[in-house]
Amino acid sequence: MIARSPYDTILEGKTEGVYGGLSLDSSCISALQGSFTSTLNENHPHTVRSILATVILVTHPLPPSAIATLVEMPAWIVTPILTSAQSLLKPHEDPNQPVLPFHKLFSDLLTSPTRCLDKSFYIPPGKFHTEIALHCLRLMNRTLENELPVQTRGMGSEGDCPPVDIGLRYAFVFWHIHLAESKEDVTTLIPGLRCFLETRFGVWLKMLSVPGFMGVAASARENTIWWLREVCFYLPPNYPRCLPALG
Repeated sequence: MIARSPYDTILEGKTEGVYGGLSLDSSCISALQGSFTSTLNENHPHTVRSILATVILVTHPLPPSAIATLVEMPAWIVTPILTSAQSLLKPHEDPNQPVLPFHKLFSDLLTSPTRCLDKSFYIPPGKFHTEIALHCLRLMNRTLENELPVQTRGMGSEGDCPPVDIGLRYAFVFWHIHLAESKEDVTTLIPGLRCFLETRFGVWLKMLSVPGFMGVAASARENTIWWLREVCFYLPPNYPRCLPALG
């Protein structure tokens, strides 16, 4: 709730420390640069930004294992990057607990083109919401290939429930939130979205027809139709449309 409050931290970020010291924004960037000096050399900068973007843009905080699932990277890459940022993030001792920023300023800073002066860490929200939505669609298309996720089989009466894997469950429930926020290079989403809506949508609906998840389908339908209308307005006339039977 705090992270998504309308309160802006720009004044905090510009405030300098006592005796004319660094501002909070400058201190935060310096901490990132110090934390990732070796990491950026070992990993492509986009890898670091993808993982940090997932921490600050997801609708529901995720543990390291779920972040790895969502960004489609092995845990041995994701965990050290999260650990490197422990001066600004709060990883739990229990790896199954979510990773959280210490302060809303961290999210505001990295998503602001005017405040984040080191572009190695700048996270354009529209671009990375697109990336997260794409990862969610890939996960669902791959997992639903054989009608039901492996994780849900053999669970008796709960066999049709959303998967138990936290990262995959996040994709099932929140993919449409990131779709609605996608703003850059959205044409990359069309093939995955078309595949999901034409071949996996029915199974997805079936898995959500349980108490606690039934409202997700209605919200997803509304967000998807709105997004498709917005995208179709900007797509070139000869681009394949993705308009399945959502009614």
